[in-house]
Amino acid sequence: MTRPDSLPTGARFGGESLFRSLAEAGFVDTVEVAVIPIVLGGGIPLIEEPAERIELTLTEHMVYVKIGTVRLTSEPANDFETLSGSV
Repeated sequence: MTRPDSLPTGARFGGESLFRSLAEAGFVDTVEVAVIPIVLGGGIPLIEEPAERIELTLTEHMVYVKIGTVRLTSEPANDFETLSGSV
């Protein structure tokens, strides 16, 4: 699946359910996550359980020293696995 030119890189629409559907269908080619050093005591998971496990390979990282944020860029490593075994 090719990203339409009208969507900016990194666009996230539809939240967890859309991401989960696209990932499980094999349409996710890059995952970017920012680690921001703030303790919240909770948060919104990227994918709710039970979900297929997505093994990722780190392809790039960037440290923003002034603000203490780390950006991790990964790609799916192989076929998806469920938490209980192979699909």
